[in-house]
Amino acid sequence: MSPAVMPCQDAWIVDDSAAARRLLGALIGRAGFSVVLFESGADAARAITDADPHPALIVLDMQMEGLDGCTTARAIRRAGYAGPIALISATTSPALVRRALRAGADAALRKDAGFAGLRAWVAERFPATDDADASAAASPASTPGG
Repeated sequence: MSPAVMPCQDAWIVDDSAAARRLLGALIGRAGFSVVLFESGADAARAITDADPHPALIVLDMQMEGLDGCTTARAIRRAGYAGPIALISATTSPALVRRALRAGADAALRKDAGFAGLRAWVAERFPATDDADASAAASPASTPGG
């Protein structure tokens, strides 16, 4: 059985693009999570060692300056994080999916229009997000302040 999102459960978004962080943060926030944004894999890998409790969910961009998504996922798993990790990328291929799964990710998803794949993946793992996610899907995505 998948866990339900509890109030104030954190989701970490790790992306070196400020615009992508804001968009993903808004999307995941509408699904009921308290969102924590990181601009690098190195920042997230350092933070996981001190996180108590660990976040309920981590979303990593695949291609980032410094530590890429796979390297970050491996570091986070080595630090003891056992929750779900989604790697997202502008393109996916079978080789990328295999690489992501070997690195410890639970999914490798494409950054598609509206992040439909990510929304579905989150709703599947956290059923309490279904209603919030459906209302988010019904309204156009927007970024804070934009």
